Amino acid sequence: MKRKFGMIAVITAITLLLGALLGILIEQKVNPTVEITAWECQGYEDGIVIGRLKVTEYAESPYNGTRFTPKNQEDVQAMIDMSPYYVGTISTHFSFCFSTGWLFYKDNNSYILYYNEDSQTYRLDNINSQCTIDGHPVCFPTFVGTTFSSSLFKQFASYGKNYAQESIYNWFNYDEAKVFYSVYDRDYVSFDDAAQMIFVKGYHVDHATMYSYPNIVLNFAESRLGYKTEAGEIVYFG
Repeated sequence: MKRKFGMIAVITAITLLLGALLGILIEQKVNPTVEITAWECQGYEDGIVIGRLKVTEYAESPYNGTRFTPKNQEDVQAMIDMSPYYVGTISTHFSFCFSTGWLFYKDNNSYILYYNEDSQTYRLDNINSQCTIDGHPVCFPTFVGTTFSSSLFKQFASYGKNYAQESIYNWFNYDEAKVFYSVYDRDYVSFDDAAQMIFVKGYHVDHATMYSYPNIVLNFAESRLGYKTEAGEIVYFG
């Protein structure tokens, strides 16, 4: 009789253990724990992992960032607080779509984690802008996310507006932008306090290479955007 009860106890224990393991497997499948990641703007290869989170929805793309829905909302703040890449909060825009969120930095790239009201999901995006130099697309890290093209400058000018002013300088002044770029390497970003200018390295998309010198020019004193040639000449857009 004792042996019979002993076998029942063993079978019961095994059944409970298998049930628990099955529950864990189902939980991981339904609510997996994933790395919250985004790509750098220089080639969309490496990037950042700000932490791990249990989610109910998750999708990622090199060009559209990462979106996710956490299983528990309070876990998001805990992940942010534990991330070694977290540097503060930021209010910015992506092509004039306003966003307020948490700012992260790694290897001369900046990222924003924010809640998207339209999709009702969190998003982690690389903050960068694009322009065209000598007919080639160039991307560079910025505190706003937008595209600078001659057509946009002309379109805004037809309404008597400065596109650089509207997309950059109405959002951040020189001191604020300097704080944003202060974490970047000095050979990647340089400052001219007297002229109120910031120089940022761009990434040549077609050639998949970085410029050897900071060539994007943010001129806060004149509210202009341009680039510096190898000869040192500054060419402004618009």
